[in-house]
Amino acid sequence: HPLLGPNTSNNDPQEMLLRCWDDADADETCAGADGAGDNALRVSFISDRIVALELHEQPISVGAAVATLSAALSSLESSGMWRAGLSVILRTLPGMSFYTPLSSEAELTPIARMELAHAKQRLLQRMQEACTRGVVFTAELCGPAFDFGAELLLMCGGGVTLKSNAHEPRFGFPSICIGVWPSPCVLPSLRDGLSSIGNAASEAALLHTLDWESLRKRHPKLMQAPVPCSSLPVTANLKRVVGAMRQLFMRFWCSTLARGLSGLGPTTTDTASNVLMKFWIQYYETVMHGSRKQVGASAVSECWALYMLLLNRTESRNVKALIRATQRMRRRVLKPPPRRDWAELTREDAPNGMEDGLFWVIPGDMASAAVRFVAERYACSDRSVFRSGLLIGDGEVVRDLSELLHCAVVATPVVPFVSQRVGGQYIVEVSVHCSPDTLATQAKVSLSTALSYLQSKEIPYIVTKRGGVSDRLVVAFAMELFQLAAETDPRKIESVACERLGFRMSPFEFIDRYSISRVVRVMQQHKHLMSQRREAQATGRAVFSAMAVEGIESFYSADGRLNRIRARNLLGIEEGLSEKEVLLRLLAALLDESCRLLLDGDVETAEDINLASLYALSLCFSTGGILSRAEDIISIPLLLRDFKHMSTRFGRFPAEVSPLLTTMVEAGESFRTLSEETLWRTRRIGGAVVG
Repeated sequence: HPLLGPNTSNNDPQEMLLRCWDDADADETCAGADGAGDNALRVSFISDRIVALELHEQPISVGAAVATLSAALSSLESSGMWRAGLSVILRTLPGMSFYTPLSSEAELTPIARMELAHAKQRLLQRMQEACTRGVVFTAELCGPAFDFGAELLLMCGGGVTLKSNAHEPRFGFPSICIGVWPSPCVLPSLRDGLSSIGNAASEAALLHTLDWESLRKRHPKLMQAPVPCSSLPVTANLKRVVGAMRQLFMRFWCSTLARGLSGLGPTTTDTASNVLMKFWIQYYETVMHGSRKQVGASAVSECWALYMLLLNRTESRNVKALIRATQRMRRRVLKPPPRRDWAELTREDAPNGMEDGLFWVIPGDMASAAVRFVAERYACSDRSVFRSGLLIGDGEVVRDLSELLHCAVVATPVVPFVSQRVGGQYIVEVSVHCSPDTLATQAKVSLSTALSYLQSKEIPYIVTKRGGVSDRLVVAFAMELFQLAAETDPRKIESVACERLGFRMSPFEFIDRYSISRVVRVMQQHKHLMSQRREAQATGRAVFSAMAVEGIESFYSADGRLNRIRARNLLGIEEGLSEKEVLLRLLAALLDESCRLLLDGDVETAEDINLASLYALSLCFSTGGILSRAEDIISIPLLLRDFKHMSTRFGRFPAEVSPLLTTMVEAGESFRTLSEETLWRTRRIGGAVVG
């Protein structure tokens, strides 16, 4: 399909991506900003004993929320009301999230994150001290309370009131999985609310997935847990904690003494199997094993030591890169300016809502009704009216509708069965499908409008030339997986995929969920996948045929276990390959396809590949995506050397690996620093990926 219409003569794939934004301000992070609007938090004196702190603007950052609340508490202290019997109500305007910032603190540098963690701890301890003096904090919930908002809720010993106009109220810590943890002084309240749960640390990381009623039924004590009060005077306790943290900070950042803290964290040097969660569980258990009523200075110091260790790890830097990538999408300045006359089609207003001249936003489940309506409009109205829209759903489902529009921007969820989220939403692949008479300017305005809609809904996206980027990564991986399954024990493959590459689930279970029929369909759509690695293709056909004859629908048995005996009978498994050889084979398949996508211009940057692979392959957030994970495992020069060795040993690798890898070595670049100049030079040399 032509992306730029018939008027373009530029055949450079990179130029056909329809880049329609400016990233000039994308790297300016505000996650640690302390400023806030003058009217962000309003203090209302309801009576001489009741004060309401009402949030009127969503905080830009955690730092802004902490600074605003601290200023409000200081004003109460200076007014003389800070005494026993005072009731402080924390609330927001209807429909707003409860003190939940717009940006994530995961974007910050390690030092800035530690400073912010200390600021949060000081504010929350200040609230604890007020509780010891008889001040009561209560909360009125009108929307979800996540992360910092959830910490404040746990400090409200006076209870939580759910307003009648509350919109999707939820509670929890969704950022635990990306290494953003509640303050130590909050954990006793969380622990008491989850006391009946055996694996409470893991349960705490999933609270946000429960609706409000399910949360109250499953954890009835959670919102009733009393705010813990320190037995020591808070000022003295705080001095001890601050002094201990200063010493730990110097020890940690001084390279000569950093080794002394290395034994505190989990031993995860060589694995990618959810390192962040392992650190969180140890952080949580540090408080769990302490006093039931307080968090002592030694426990707080140990918690901060673990946190500092985590922040200096590669996994935290990978998460930071992912979060900043999704935040950049929200801050992009779209060019040309998007249309503002979009209309979301729902079942209630269809088909009357599809007026000519509007930019339609149509979900996949409305595609059939929209097809009938558009066809009728074409039959009885002026066909020259330009019709465009954003179609959200699988490309196969919305294909008929996209062919009826002059310009259809298709947003396809990346492997929708995987329940991973970055920035709170599923990521989508965006591609543009235009009729031959569509002008390039019309296509760009349509894309700009579609991206503006996705930005307004905070849905992260990657713009692709043809779509199907995630499918190609999955199929390239599946083809090598089939070949490896014929040569070695499936348990070894599972171990490498989960422990080294960072898969969240077994690769065989992953292919089951993706469906083998979908693998075959995607493989048939791309000639290079059909012709490349012939032995893997032949093995794949043998697997499909044998499974069809035997009536096997998946690699897993009914009880959820890998069907190893049947796999041995079908594939004749040997034990010859080492784990390193399995790792290199899987990396070779994924990197070869990634390089091809970059050189063909199907995606613009390596960052797009990382985001797509994170969801498409069900990778842990701490990997940062397949390209980042590959570089964390081995450098590009060593990777090339090992690829050549594997090629001479097995004869299945291409004699010449992707020219992009060779050019990157010559330029001294990595995937994290890959420049447009290197991509351009590689295209000039090879034109396309070899092999």
